[in-house]
Amino acid sequence: MLLSLLVGTALAADGPWLFGREAIGASGWPSGLMSDTVVQLRAPLHRSDSIVFQDTYAGAGAHLMATPAFLDVGPRLSIQPIDFFDVDVQLGAIQYLQSSYGLMPMDKLGDKLDSDRLEHSEDAISRRALSASVSPTLKVQLGPVVAFDSWSLTLLHIDREDSDEDYVYEPYRDLVVAWDDELFDHQSAILYGGRPDRDRYFRIGPAMRNRWALKSTDRSTAIGPMLAARPAASAWSPTLLGQVLWYAEDSDRVGSMPSVGVLAQWRANQFLRR
Repeated sequence: MLLSLLVGTALAADGPWLFGREAIGASGWPSGLMSDTVVQLRAPLHRSDSIVFQDTYAGAGAHLMATPAFLDVGPRLSIQPIDFFDVDVQLGAIQYLQSSYGLMPMDKLGDKLDSDRLEHSEDAISRRALSASVSPTLKVQLGPVVAFDSWSLTLLHIDREDSDEDYVYEPYRDLVVAWDDELFDHQSAILYGGRPDRDRYFRIGPAMRNRWALKSTDRSTAIGPMLAARPAASAWSPTLLGQVLWYAEDSDRVGSMPSVGVLAQWRANQFLRR
């Protein structure tokens, strides 16, 4: 019903548009590759000359995430009632593939290092899963300074079948989780750049990432530098993101190699004719 309401509102409102986002990323420690696609129909909400009501919207559509370890597809709803706050609600049908980078049943926390999982690659399993998540984000831009604080709560159900192990390694969050678990993800950063305009910029600053699973109690905290850059104003130019985060808390990664991630992201808006 909510999906139908949002779509109906978009068709009836002035200025509906199609929104698309494609992100391609790679990471090390843990190793991974990712393609994340979002397509939505969006429409403006209340807008005015006020500084906080210029880019409001509501949208409905779908997402597809593909990695060597799993496929995740489902509906995605988004709303930005004020310019510095938005919320995404997402459902996912997940197919985990049988891979040393995928699901691996475990009887305790730890053993998440790439070398540990490769050593026990014969224990990797293929399973279906369902997820539901809500992700609010608070963001502020003051001249060349950009800050954001993002939270995500995910309810995850993984088909256990006949497994005797109490836990399973989940590759996207790099956590050992229960087969039915509540997962939290918190990320924040403060970035500074010399160009305050939105078309070209280079920003860098400190970032922090917290992840934890409520039932398994596995937890990870990492801190370090993050950068965001858009080298050109062309519509084909991606936004580039990179971070190097050292583990301050983790069951087996503290003192190991830092988490390194790079991401290229493209966004497109196509306004619809009435």
